[in-house]
Amino acid sequence: MKPGHIALGLAIAIVWGFNFVVADAAVGHLPPFLLVVLRYAVVALLFLPFTRRGGLPWRYIIPVGLLYGVVQFSGLFLGLRLGVSAGVAATLIQSQAAITIVLARLVLKEKFTAVQWAGLTVGAAGLVLIAASGGASAPLLGVLCVLIGAGGWAASNIVLKRAKNVSAWTMTVWQSVAVIPPMLLLSGVFETGQVPAVTGMAPLTILAVLYIALVATGFGNYAWYRLMQQVGPAKGAPFSLLIPVVGIVSGWLVLGERLTGPQILGVVFTLAGLAVIIFAPQLIGVLRRLIRRPAVSAESTESTSA
Repeated sequence: MKPGHIALGLAIAIVWGFNFVVADAAVGHLPPFLLVVLRYAVVALLFLPFTRRGGLPWRYIIPVGLLYGVVQFSGLFLGLRLGVSAGVAATLIQSQAAITIVLARLVLKEKFTAVQWAGLTVGAAGLVLIAASGGASAPLLGVLCVLIGAGGWAASNIVLKRAKNVSAWTMTVWQSVAVIPPMLLLSGVFETGQVPAVTGMAPLTILAVLYIALVATGFGNYAWYRLMQQVGPAKGAPFSLLIPVVGIVSGWLVLGERLTGPQILGVVFTLAGLAVIIFAPQLIGVLRRLIRRPAVSAESTESTSA
């Protein structure tokens, strides 16, 4: 993996990880489904008039919008509504990395080495530690809803890879057409007080919506789509393991939240697992050299004795 791809993956993790701190502030003043509508509405209003669809087929726009925008966020927010804590939900949604890799193996026949599987296992263990450390409830039905959301995100990664050379920016902007109508419907069915919530937004809430729309959605989605296209779902998806780590650290730095021992250990496991996945080729090369070296030394000793 090239340094530019690693930098892009890290930037996505930082932007989306910090987004949990911003979203926490926004959800205190806006219904969550409505917040999804606003994030895509801002993108559509600012960029749709200036972004031509060009040759981007609807057969890619609609599935990505529905899977990534609607299924993911509906599952995530329904899980929150059913009692899953924000920290646990933020961690569970990253199971999309493992689901993506399985789908990439089954659908796209992408390769994933034993060393990378080991790294994924270590990273997943870190996420489990983080999820279990909060002490908040995680009801089964709510957990299943969040996992469905993770499945939607994972499936959208496969669609993005199949789309190949389509413009990542065009996809970022035009998927709002597929996201806004169903999310408006969900907001209308499950939420109330949308009009006063929007008209009474405080300046900090407006800034939070703009960050979520322009930075997390505009830049974040665009960068994610490019990463999926350039390195593939199996190699790109594990970067999402860093998102809850950044979220926890951001909460500590910005909100003064204390880090527990299991959380610190989970962060270490997650970082170690991601490092193994990213640098798997180099690690495999080192292991092969270490294995060959004793064999070469033994042959040299035998030759000398002869």
